[in-house]
This record gives sequence, C-alpha cells and structure tokens, in this order.
Amino acid sequence: MRVSPRNYQPPINKLRAGKKGEIVIEVLMHLNPEMVRGISLTPTRGLSRDSFVTDTEQPICVPVGRQLLGRAFNVFGETIDNGDALKDVD
Repeated sequence: MRVSPRNYQPPINKLRAGKKGEIVIEVLMHLNPEMVRGISLTPTRGLSRDSFVTDTEQPICVPVGRQLLGRAFNVFGETIDNGDALKDVD
C-alpha cells in the first residue's frame, strides 16, 4: 500500500525531557515535521518552552505475559499493587 506524503503520519513515540530525561511525554499528534503535540505522563517541574527534548524512537511499552494476570501497573509497566517485583518478563 502506498501512502501519499500528504496523508503520512509519523509514528507516535515516547519523548524524554528534563535535565536527566525524567519527564516522559507521549506524542499525540504531529503538527508539522518539527513540532508535535504531546501529553506528559510524569510531573513537568523544570520543563519550559524551548526545553531540549529527545525522541526515544520507541513507543510506550509495558510487559506482557501470564505472570501479569491479576496485577496492577502504571502506564510504564511498573507494578503499583504492592506485589512482588516482576522477573523474566518480556
């Protein structure tokens, strides 16, 4: 299938910002080739206009597998149910 340049939408990636990359931003929409609209998934303290942002070139991912059934996780795949830490999870 060919995609016309006018209808092309780049992938929706995870961005990192802040001095240590501690601010995680999910891209919601590409406004133009150099600008996106995103939503922060972590507190934004220290983030300001013209802050340096890095594209991780990866989507937001969470682990999957049988050992996850019945567990509770945040959007980053980290456990929030006070259960044991996950081991050997893809």
